[in-house]
Amino acid sequence: MEKTIETKIIEIDKFPNTAFAHEEVYIYRRLEDIYDPTAIAVLNTKREVVGYLDRNVAQTQILPKIKEGVKFRCFVTGPPDEEGIPISITEGEYVESEPAHPILNPLQIKFTDEEDVDDELGKLEDEEELEYPDLDNLKIDTDENDDDWN
Repeated sequence: MEKTIETKIIEIDKFPNTAFAHEEVYIYRRLEDIYDPTAIAVLNTKREVVGYLDRNVAQTQILPKIKEGVKFRCFVTGPPDEEGIPISITEGEYVESEPAHPILNPLQIKFTDEEDVDDELGKLEDEEELEYPDLDNLKIDTDENDDDWN
């Protein structure tokens, strides 16, 4: 069952950008944030920062899930008010990293047979060559009275 969190985008007065009702927004963990490395920014569809998630929501509900590999879908659910912009954050699918596979033993790697390559090159050489016009001797009619644009 998908879990949905209803919360607000806060600190919207610090950014000139906004998001509108029913617009999909994106959460972005700002590791480089010098004030709060656990901060989660909210971006609009133009990838502009609109504001932040509440620190408590970010630290207790979102960050642990991000670290587990959970993806989220977020939508603005109404107009802004004095507290911020209301959004719903729904857990999506878990994204697991793919396991690493051992590198093949060099003896297991198959190389193309040189004879096959020679055969293919021979086929290319046998094909008829295309003839291109000699552009240096190409005559272009430049009759000044003939206006093709009318």
